[in-house]
Amino acid sequence: MKRVVMAYFSPTHTTQKVVRAIAEGTGLLEVVEVDMTCGDCGGFEAAEGDIVILGGPVYSSRIPSAAAERLSRIKGKGQPAVCVAVYGNNKFGDALIELADISEKSGLIAVAGAGFIGEHSYANNKWPIAIGRPNEDDIALARAFGKNVIDKIAGGDEWKLGLKALALPGEIPNTPAPKMPFMQSVATERCTGCGKCIEACPVGAIDEKLLCDGDKCIKCCACVKTCPENARELSDPMIEKFSIKLSKMPDKDPEMFL
Repeated sequence: MKRVVMAYFSPTHTTQKVVRAIAEGTGLLEVVEVDMTCGDCGGFEAAEGDIVILGGPVYSSRIPSAAAERLSRIKGKGQPAVCVAVYGNNKFGDALIELADISEKSGLIAVAGAGFIGEHSYANNKWPIAIGRPNEDDIALARAFGKNVIDKIAGGDEWKLGLKALALPGEIPNTPAPKMPFMQSVATERCTGCGKCIEACPVGAIDEKLLCDGDKCIKCCACVKTCPENARELSDPMIEKFSIKLSKMPDKDPEMFL
């Protein structure tokens, strides 16, 4: 293996942190970072000798449609892939097997997978859902996982005899990820009009007047977490009910599959 390719969709940077740590753990010196979060991101063709890490967030037990479409732009010809789903302490559901399916359709072979915890999009001081995750322990586990993946591939018979896809948990969905309920983030009186929320939105849901299109919005809360003045809010009774439930759940540990 010559280099590691990190391809991820990460509006609030939690998936990015996990994928970077796994890439570091591989020990490969040449690293290619492909950020698929932006709407205008192009495709990428993996080269011979690459190992590809595909990372995405989990929304309602699935990889969101925007992420699935963009990650499918990574193409390969039999290179090994590592599937990484990052979720907000609830469950990763069918996200890992969905990433494996994306890998297969793109010409990659999913040889490993992991579900890591990231700070939930709705997390705040009132609802501390996985605050600060991935933490130092998570990052250390991600690096160790990266090393284990390389050891498995480089030292195992399957590298000599041909890579085989790993059976990851879940069922391959036969329908697109469900559309999120109509909700809009709003600018409060603290807004200075800096426009950072526009830049942060991965689906272009916020216009130049700082108004949010609730039909486009995927509820990732990138705009909320990016705002330097804490002037952006996404508030809804459904979010509050869900957040109260999640904030009472014990912290979960990452799960890795090799």
